[in-house]
Amino acid sequence: NMSEQEDNNDSFDNTSISEDKEEIDHFLDVLASFAQYTIENITPILKRDHVFNSMSAELKYAFPTYPEKSVRFKQCLEVNQALLNQIISQSHIFEDQTLPMGTFEMLLRRPISPINADKVRSLLRMFVRDWSEEGAEERLCCYQPMLDALKKYKPISTTNELSVLVPGAGLGRLAWECVSLGYRTEGNEFSYHCLVCSSFILNHSSEPNHFEVYPYVHQLQNVKETKDQFRSIKFPNVSPNQVPESVNFSMAAGDFLSIYTTPQSWDCLMTCFFIDTAKNILEYVTKIHQILKNDGIWINYGPLLYHYTDDPNENSIELSFEELKSAMNILGFKIIEEKWSNTTYTVNKESMMKLYYDCIFFVAVKVTK
Repeated sequence: NMSEQEDNNDSFDNTSISEDKEEIDHFLDVLASFAQYTIENITPILKRDHVFNSMSAELKYAFPTYPEKSVRFKQCLEVNQALLNQIISQSHIFEDQTLPMGTFEMLLRRPISPINADKVRSLLRMFVRDWSEEGAEERLCCYQPMLDALKKYKPISTTNELSVLVPGAGLGRLAWECVSLGYRTEGNEFSYHCLVCSSFILNHSSEPNHFEVYPYVHQLQNVKETKDQFRSIKFPNVSPNQVPESVNFSMAAGDFLSIYTTPQSWDCLMTCFFIDTAKNILEYVTKIHQILKNDGIWINYGPLLYHYTDDPNENSIELSFEELKSAMNILGFKIIEEKWSNTTYTVNKESMMKLYYDCIFFVAVKVTK
C-alpha cells in the first residue's frame, strides 16, 4: 500500500488500493457521488423555485431578485460539477488503470448515500482550507506551528534524511509543506473522497489558481450579502509540483492502524485534526509510539471531537485531554511543548455564524518506557 515516490510530477499516481471487489465498489460509490453532485443539489433549488412561484404577486414584488438568484445557483452548480467531472476523469487511484468507456453513464445510475453526497459538499470547502489564498488564515493557525516545531526539533542537515508521516492527510497540503521543507514525507488517508481530490491537485495542477469552485453555494442560512453565496475561490494558490526533486513524497490509502506495522520507522508524526478520528485514541497513541524512532517526535494540533461518539453501530471510548496526557506519559511519551489555540475548520469568513475550536497543540518526544 505504501509507495515511495521518485518522479515528483506524478506525485501520487502510485497511490494504489487493493483491488478487491469491495474496495472497487467503495471507490465507485465515491466517484458516483461526484458524478451526481448536480442531481443531488438541484432539488433544494427547484423546491425554492416552487415556493417563490406559489407566492402572491405582492410578495414576489418584494423579492424581485429571486429569479436571477435561482439562475445563479444553477450556474454555480454547473461550474462545481465540471470540476468534479475533471476529477473523475483523472482518478487513476488503481495502478495503471484508466476509467473504462461509459463510466460516467454507469456512475450516474449508481445509487449514492446521503453521507457521500454530504462529503462532496464538505470537500468543496476543504479545497479552500488547504489550497486557496482564502484558507491561508486557517493554515497559519494550524499548520504553521506544526511546521515550526518540525524545523525546531528535527532540523534537516546535509548528512541526515528525515522522514515525516502525516496520517489523516486530507487534501495533502500539510504533507506537501513538509516535502517543500525537504523532509521525506508520506501522507496517509482513509477517505477515498480526499484521496481522489489530493491526487488530482498534486498531479494535475501545474500552475497556481488554475481551478475554480463555488464552495458557499450550499450555505443558505446566516448569509449577510447575496454575493457571499456566489463567491468563487481559485485554487491551488501554489504550484504543487514545485517541490525538491530529490525528496520522496508518497501517499498511502488505508487505515492508519492497519497499514503501518514497521517499528521505529519515522522521525516525526504530524497529526492535525486527526487523533479524534479514533474509536479508541489509546490505540493511536501506542501505534504512534511503535512506529516512531527512539527520540522521534509527535506534533499534534486539533480538538477532541470524537467522531464515533454518536454512532450506535460503533464502539467508542472518549478521553479528556487531561486523561490523554496522563496516558501518553504512561505509554512512553514526554510532552515538551503544549499550547491552547483558537481556530476554525473550513469556515466561511463571511458567514453570520462561525464555529471555533479551542485546539490543543503539543509536541511530544518518544521515550523508552
